[in-house]
Amino acid sequence: MKPGLAVDLFVLVAVSFITIYFIAKSHDKKYYLRNIAGLEAIEEAVGRATEMDKIVHFIPGITGLNNSRSAVTFSGLEVLNYVSRTVANYGAKLLVTIRNVMVLPVAQEVVRNAYSSIGKINSFDYNSVQFLTDNQFAYATAVRSILQEGQVAANIMVGSFFAESLMITESRTSCRGDSDRWNYQRNPASFFYYYL
Repeated sequence: MKPGLAVDLFVLVAVSFITIYFIAKSHDKKYYLRNIAGLEAIEEAVGRATEMDKIVHFIPGITGLNNSRSAVTFSGLEVLNYVSRTVANYGAKLLVTIRNVMVLPVAQEVVRNAYSSIGKINSFDYNSVQFLTDNQFAYATAVRSILQEGQVAANIMVGSFFAESLMITESRTSCRGDSDRWNYQRNPASFFYYYL
């Protein structure tokens, strides 16, 4: 018998019994998954926009699909799917503004598939997803003008943002709107949401 084989066998058996014990013990527990407050706030924002007959504005970040922040853009597009389904359910109007031209066809398909998944494909409009400009601050200025026109009831921003996010969220002050904002700034993956 090789030296240390008995110890290895004992450790293997002990770890196996401990693993089986905790697996069996875990079946007795009921796990609770906490709701995400931001997603509940989205539904409330879409409801308000529907009541006011105004637009829900969405930005899936300003970065593209081919860089180090593309995962954040994809998370923004996944939230866009949820927002689009909620907007279609409520019968509200949706406006998605895009800064990166590579994101435009993907965002259009995300919104179209969301409308299609709940059977309201006839309500979908390709013009609800718009490319504004590739310049960061020109984009922020264009979004500010959209928000200040007064036709937007809720602005939802999920994705990677930089200095332009301050310009965009600052526009709610001039519109005298209520504001809620979630922001994770270590890797600029942000979730901004506010009422106008």
